Amino acid sequence: MLFGDFEYDTAQKLLSRKGVPIKIQPQPLKVLAALLERPGEIVTREELRASIWGEGTFIEFDQSLNYCVRQIRIALGEGPADPVYVETLPKQGYRFIFPIHAETIARVNLDGVETQTIPPRDFRKQISWAALALCLVGLASWVAFRWNQSHMLAEVRSIVVLPFTNNTGNPNLNYLANGFTSELIRRIAVVPGLKVIGINSSLAVMGKKMNSVEAARQFGVGTVLTGSINGSNQDLAVELEVTNGQNGTVILNRSYKLGPTNLAAMQTILVTDIAHSLDRRLGNEDRKKQLAGLTDNPQAFDLYLKAQTLTEQLNPPGLHKAIELYSAAIKKDAQFAVALSQMAAAHLYLGLFFEDPREHMPLAKTMSLRALAIDDSLAEAHGNLGLVALTYDWDYHEAQRQLILTNGRINPAAIQILACSTHLMSQTVRSVNAEQEIRQVLSVNPLSAALWGELGCTAYYRRQYELALQGYKRALTMQPDLITAIWGLGKSYGQMGAYQQALDSLEQSPKPHGMYPAVILGEMGYASAKKGDKKSAFAALDNLRQMATQTYVDPYFRAQIHHALGDTPATLAALEEAYKVHSSILIAIHSDPKWDDLQQNLKFLELEHRIGF
Repeated sequence: MLFGDFEYDTAQKLLSRKGVPIKIQPQPLKVLAALLERPGEIVTREELRASIWGEGTFIEFDQSLNYCVRQIRIALGEGPADPVYVETLPKQGYRFIFPIHAETIARVNLDGVETQTIPPRDFRKQISWAALALCLVGLASWVAFRWNQSHMLAEVRSIVVLPFTNNTGNPNLNYLANGFTSELIRRIAVVPGLKVIGINSSLAVMGKKMNSVEAARQFGVGTVLTGSINGSNQDLAVELEVTNGQNGTVILNRSYKLGPTNLAAMQTILVTDIAHSLDRRLGNEDRKKQLAGLTDNPQAFDLYLKAQTLTEQLNPPGLHKAIELYSAAIKKDAQFAVALSQMAAAHLYLGLFFEDPREHMPLAKTMSLRALAIDDSLAEAHGNLGLVALTYDWDYHEAQRQLILTNGRINPAAIQILACSTHLMSQTVRSVNAEQEIRQVLSVNPLSAALWGELGCTAYYRRQYELALQGYKRALTMQPDLITAIWGLGKSYGQMGAYQQALDSLEQSPKPHGMYPAVILGEMGYASAKKGDKKSAFAALDNLRQMATQTYVDPYFRAQIHHALGDTPATLAALEEAYKVHSSILIAIHSDPKWDDLQQNLKFLELEHRIGF
């Protein structure tokens, strides 16, 4: 039995929407089936008692029936004030009132492709003229309600997706909760007229308890989406709620049965329901954008979600495991362009922040090109290519081609991976205003510590060190262990001549494996040398050399210590090593104030020329 997007299978006793089962308890489903058997007719409460509960049932029957009807409304996405499917007739019973049109109803499979058409039953002969008049009155009321609702929704055209929770008790399913969060954000971003808060800011409140009004205030949005994964491995469901952040009223509350083979299709239905609840509509082009580069293979999509969760942890073991999972997903579906692009991003993270760039940046480039060969519309893949061109190939024309959008803005996908891309691009493309770019992205990612830290960077490279300190300190209030912000504080104090303050700030850095990260050691050595403490500076050099016997260490960090010690030959030799390994930081020698006094050195200028300046 078909009605709108819904289908009730009488044989299997299963309610579904566009082929995706909807979780609903047996008793409410029996009530819905009874109403569907007599569409357009009043089914009295006594009739429902007799057919479902039994003649002898009296205790708590009213509460039970009311509960069943509420569950039906939740499943169908309607409220009692504006019924679309089930009408309540006080002191009488209920009636299934969904209007039946003369056109045939298309049955849609999980891919949204029409597979067959089924002529609807004509229930109009069963409805009296009086009932029709009542329906018209109800329709007028519904139109008035929707008109008022549309004005209310005009104020809630922005949304934050709070991190989904895993209520199954099985920690192995955390990836599903995380995956639903990140994928919904990515897909909602294509809904026209709806601003969605970015994933970094969403994850910043993971584990924090707040109601919808508090969340809306913190993120500066009108709407809040919360969700959870519930049930067991064999009976999983997604619970979703969209709330008006101004007054806490619920706009949408729905439960979806989560089968093992329909994760990707489920995401599509969720986004459609969310858009409709906010009076937004997805056109064909919007749907294409939402599905761009994805897969129909459920196993591939599951592997992809697991890899995404590991990527977001941003540590080398997690990134390497993520690459393995992305690779496995691509083996399941060689056309899975988004997985190729995200695999490239994992290589980018490793090459930019943790390991030898020569081992990862060429792979990031290859994976991104493969993704774009499948779907050239993927902004993430273009962003990956732009970052490789900018920090590894030093090809600034190609970086501009991949990173600058038609509206003149920097590709936000690249900024999410490397916030520094804004001030780096401003060095090579004069039209780029780094601070303006960051503030634009902050409007949809207000709790991103990395972006607030990048505001500090833009001020640092303008030699506005007090402003730089403000940006870095703001970032550290959000994420006290953010190494790039700690590094920025040390750099800024160092250029102000406050070397002890620089060292005190740098010492607040976390010490993975019992030792400061190379980037912090390098800045400590620089500040110590500038302060006149050569012993500590040489100790930092020794520590960097020792670290390099066990893991990759960018030679750039040694170069800055040699420079602070006044050893120009050793400085240039270390910078030459950094050039050979394609150091992702080497591009900074053109604008970092600590290198200003080498701008007359011919060998230094020749090195700048080789990296594109």
